Amino acid sequence: MFTLKYYELYRNSKDPVQYRGMLVEYALKYGINPTAREFKTTPKTVRKWVERYKAEKKPVLQIV
Repeated sequence: MFTLKYYELYRNSKDPVQYRGMLVEYALKYGINPTAREFKTTPKTVRKWVERYKAEKKPVLQIV
């Protein structure tokens, strides 16, 4: 799916909030570790955004 690492895609993205939303949706569907592999990031990063999503109960995550 992605050839660049999460940080590079996020940094160069015109809409990073949407990119994070994609990451969270994928994680909720497939799990933390498969998402980390797919988005080329660490499980810790995926877990952080999933936890923030669950805490705020918002479909779109704000930049923190």
